Amino acid sequence: MKHSIYNNAFVTLIVFLIVLLSGCQSMKNVTPKENIEEPKLWSVLKPLSQEERVKQHQYIDTVVNSEFPIKGLTDGYIILTTGGPNLYEELCMRELLQLSDLAPITILIAGLVSPASNSFFDKIQLPTNVEIVKIDRNGLISLGFDEDYIEIEKYYHPAVWQIEKGIIQNQYLYYVVGQYADIYEHFTNDDSMISPIQVGQPLQKLYLVQARGQERELVQIDRPTLLILWSFENSNALLQTFLDYFQNKVQIFLVLKTTDIRTRYPVLLEALASSYDAEDRIEWKYIESMKNQTSVELSNINNIMKLYPELKIYEDQNHEMIRRLNSLQILHYSLMKGEDRGVMLYSFYLFNAKSILVKDWQCRMTLGNQEDRYEMLTILEQAITELK
Repeated sequence: MKHSIYNNAFVTLIVFLIVLLSGCQSMKNVTPKENIEEPKLWSVLKPLSQEERVKQHQYIDTVVNSEFPIKGLTDGYIILTTGGPNLYEELCMRELLQLSDLAPITILIAGLVSPASNSFFDKIQLPTNVEIVKIDRNGLISLGFDEDYIEIEKYYHPAVWQIEKGIIQNQYLYYVVGQYADIYEHFTNDDSMISPIQVGQPLQKLYLVQARGQERELVQIDRPTLLILWSFENSNALLQTFLDYFQNKVQIFLVLKTTDIRTRYPVLLEALASSYDAEDRIEWKYIESMKNQTSVELSNINNIMKLYPELKIYEDQNHEMIRRLNSLQILHYSLMKGEDRGVMLYSFYLFNAKSILVKDWQCRMTLGNQEDRYEMLTILEQAITELK
């Protein structure tokens, strides 16, 4: 009896082992190898190399007190425009034509569009002291435009120069609609003339708008400060990583690019709503896109303010960062790659307690693995340590 029990137990054990082994064999064919993890791609920030930074220059590089690159123009104001069917630029030009009360105006029309599209200048009565001059590709290149940008019409913002005997007396680049009072003051008050800040120079007259309350404020720095210029095209989580990591190491000023959602889009939507020829306007096709982007970005701004109630958050509503820190927000075509999720630039500026710009970095959002996700954190931390 006992022998029979042992035999049955032995047979059961053999059957169990056979089933177990056969099961393991079938699993072996479908189970992926263990302990071999495929690399995970992250959104990472990587600083541009010096060579890349040279390519990533602002598209107008004229300098006050230098000769204006285009010869034979009348003394007074020179305004660069595309002359195309762009409602926003038309609205800017309607404002800028008020400068004709102060001095003659030469309107430089970039030769990118067909004469048939110059409807704005065809349908209005220009002041008698306004002249229209069309310039070609070489004229744009002489102003500092990169050849590869010339066909990208959407990147143009009206620019204004004041010249006397061919010499630039004053300039105002990247005009935004609704700024005529500012530009009038700029051209009539010598104290208002400002130039871009370079490394080693103090921050002067940088006016930004507070995200909370929307008051315009002169940015003042009296202790070591990391100023971050950010765009919401990509990961909010990455921005929060920077804020969480550095908020106890250095004073942080966050500047958000809001020119479109705070100034350009509202003006365009209002103008399109009352325009008799709205259907013919290129902006008409993008109304829903404007509304959606505005909603998303306002939501992002509110979330950041809730997460960081003590953080100093500004909005760049009038291209002040471009004017004062050369932070053009488009990326040169040669720096783009097919696998990138975005082609915006993200900039970091480190100031000492005397408000002098010590170091600056222009970065691009790209794809990378976990090991280089924190590359920019390490670079900034080292710079802040050296500063202290």
